[in-house]
Amino acid sequence: MRQDVHPRWPTKHLPAVGRNVTVVATVPGPITWDALRLLLTAARIVQRRQNEAFAFLSLTHSAVIALEAVELGPMGQKQLAAKVGIRNQSMGRMITRFEARGLVTRTRNPNDQRQFLVRISAAGTEALNSAVEAELMALFKAMDGWGTLRDLLLCFVKSS
Repeated sequence: MRQDVHPRWPTKHLPAVGRNVTVVATVPGPITWDALRLLLTAARIVQRRQNEAFAFLSLTHSAVIALEAVELGPMGQKQLAAKVGIRNQSMGRMITRFEARGLVTRTRNPNDQRQFLVRISAAGTEALNSAVEAELMALFKAMDGWGTLRDLLLCFVKSS
């Protein structure tokens, strides 16, 4: 096997040549990838672009998701972690960072004094609005007209 040929690259047997030949003679790129690999790569690109867009706010993609969740109304740390899809301990660290920056407040739950309710602050709402605007500028204008892809992805996510 040639040195530059990856074992998973598609090959085709050509009887006239009498051997298998590599269909792709260069490093495999997106044109040879299946839909799953393209989707996963696109997701990483989107997340990287979002993180770049949020950097001036010192926020990450995950932090913006958490702020969006808490914007819906006060909730406990455990509930917020479940809503965002991260571990409770990770959410605790995130809330502590948010609180130190004045993006959220924590108050005792009047129904259970052992728990705290997390609320978004005015500064948190302002940071979230800036993040959404930055995301639109950095990402979604490039995706104008991609409604069909969005619809297909929405069907896939809803079916899970």
